[in-house]
Amino acid sequence: MQLPALTSVLTFTALTVTLSVNPGLSQEIPKQEVSFACRSISYKGNTEKVPTTMAFVPNKKHDPYVPIIAWRSDSFPNSGWTPTKRCETVSRKFQQFHQQGQLDYLTTGKLNGLGVICAAKPGQCNKNNILFSVRPGVNPTTVLAELNEIREGRTSDLNWQNSGENTYLNLGEYLRNISK
Repeated sequence: MQLPALTSVLTFTALTVTLSVNPGLSQEIPKQEVSFACRSISYKGNTEKVPTTMAFVPNKKHDPYVPIIAWRSDSFPNSGWTPTKRCETVSRKFQQFHQQGQLDYLTTGKLNGLGVICAAKPGQCNKNNILFSVRPGVNPTTVLAELNEIREGRTSDLNWQNSGENTYLNLGEYLRNISK
């Protein structure tokens, strides 16, 4: 499945202190293994709920819910891709690729003129492994680098949402090590 060319701005985030999960969302996160779902959360100092792609890491000592991408912008209101719809769609893709063993690595590419982030084993981006597109003018390698900053714990800031040589992010290693 491929996302349409028009996309919303995305947000990458790692939270350190306050995270409030809305229990009333339709996607339930299974409790037995690492899994992904869209949840609406509030960030410290803000009462607004933001649809966020979350990873549930059952062995993580403190809060097992790890924010991966916060979808905040309505940059393309006429496209039908609201932040909530993008969150739900991309979260399902994260879950699908994880269940298929294809989410260990993320990489960047370009499809239909847009920068994209893809699941890779490692491999090239193609229409079958796209996780999401980045908005026009945003370099997907920069987005992947921001995800790596979060993975390595070097940032807790909200990052608001390449081609050339492929860069890979080892998401699988991060999810395995986060619970240690």
